Amino acid sequence: MIDHKADHGVLSSTVFPAGARQLHIQDGVVIAAPGRVVVLAHLLRRQMVQVRMLRLGNKARDEKRDAIYEFLTSDRASQLFGQIATLTDEMLDLDTKEATTHQTTWRRRGDLIRGIRRLNVEFTGEVERIIASYEAPR
Repeated sequence: MIDHKADHGVLSSTVFPAGARQLHIQDGVVIAAPGRVVVLAHLLRRQMVQVRMLRLGNKARDEKRDAIYEFLTSDRASQLFGQIATLTDEMLDLDTKEATTHQTTWRRRGDLIRGIRRLNVEFTGEVERIIASYEAPR
């Protein structure tokens, strides 16, 4: 962060300090669980763009950053992140069920097509047998 003069530092980790989980701020660095990083990056990017548009000075930017960090570690943010995770999991489950349903439908359709082909061969064979056994009148 110092070398690049970055407003924010984010570390994605599955290991957190004692008592912390999912999201933690330590020494000005946001430590976030991998499942939180995309939402967090989106949020921080929007915040940086808004701050730049407001042309805030360093002190005001630091105050905004601190307020964002305070929110990120709040119970409300944890609740919202949890709801996002729940809905994401439900959507993935729905996609999995949909794929399974499609696979079942495609498998059944394949069985039906093979059955139709088999009956078509049998039907055609019967017609050909009748034609082949026909004796022309003398």
